[in-house]
Amino acid sequence: MQQVDVAVVGAGVIGLAVALELRSRGLSVAVADKSDPVREASWAAGGMLAVDDPENPAPLWPLSAWSRELYPEFLARIEQQSALSVPIRTHRALQGSHEGSSSLEALNTLKEIGLSPEGHAWALQVEGSLDPRDLGAALQAACANTDVSIRSHCAIDTLARDGAGWRLQSGSGDILAYRVVLCTGSWAGPGNLPVFPRKGQMMAVEMDAPLDTVVRTPEIYLIPRGDGRVVIGATIEDAGYDKTVHSADIAALKARAVKLFPPAAQAPIVETWAGLRPATHDGMPLIGAIEEGLYAATGHYRNGIQLAAATARAIGLQLSGEPLPVDMQAYAVNRTFGPVFAQPS
Repeated sequence: MQQVDVAVVGAGVIGLAVALELRSRGLSVAVADKSDPVREASWAAGGMLAVDDPENPAPLWPLSAWSRELYPEFLARIEQQSALSVPIRTHRALQGSHEGSSSLEALNTLKEIGLSPEGHAWALQVEGSLDPRDLGAALQAACANTDVSIRSHCAIDTLARDGAGWRLQSGSGDILAYRVVLCTGSWAGPGNLPVFPRKGQMMAVEMDAPLDTVVRTPEIYLIPRGDGRVVIGATIEDAGYDKTVHSADIAALKARAVKLFPPAAQAPIVETWAGLRPATHDGMPLIGAIEEGLYAATGHYRNGIQLAAATARAIGLQLSGEPLPVDMQAYAVNRTFGPVFAQPS
């Protein structure tokens, strides 16, 4: 049996970021994942650091702004601990909306990179993006280099009180922890959390035409990776835990991208995939205490990469009993949920 100060359930970007934050505070940490690390939503994500995305609900804005402040330090520490680079691939974004008017700066940028206005009102935003697979690899290496234990293919069958702490039972051996943080993504997990999956199909194309700007509308986004690849996404589906990629959906995404960015017409598709966004009924994450010694950090929907820095810091401060600079009530696990999302059938 393994004994640690904190057990983290779930080894996605959120789980590993939380683990490293807690390790930096002198706590011993073990991470358990039912599969391989960073292979679910984290691996499938687009990687936009979209703090100012108008599609995000207003109660999320304070947490997003705090995460933006923390991100340079967050990445620098991961790079130092892992000896791996997590480069920011882009530094600006064109945001298209159905309402309003386009700024002159945005229209000039559209012309510069060869985009069609396509009936949207455009704004140019200062915004970064990264490749989540770079981040995932660096987080794993940082954990290995700081004595954070990661147990892959270690599904937690039961979670129960054991004295002053918690016993996590699995087929590969138990973990005894004083405190537990559930970072289980789209899965309710041993805490029976109110989350559900929303499927997203995506693709990557190889482009000769240079693109150095994220392009995002309510229907489509294009994310340059800086190496000629451009990620195009994504569908939003209530399909349970199915991650099948359908050629018709990929073709529809490609057609939308071409309408917006005509040079994409000749770009070959080099990869397709699907991921499961961890959703909640009001579109807000679950961050904080469930009960004494048991915490959640999940339900980030489309914003897990962008919110990783603030989520990890928030859990660290909460476990340490320190005040937070952001009111976390909107993300409380025991809140009353509003009718933003419907439970999928």
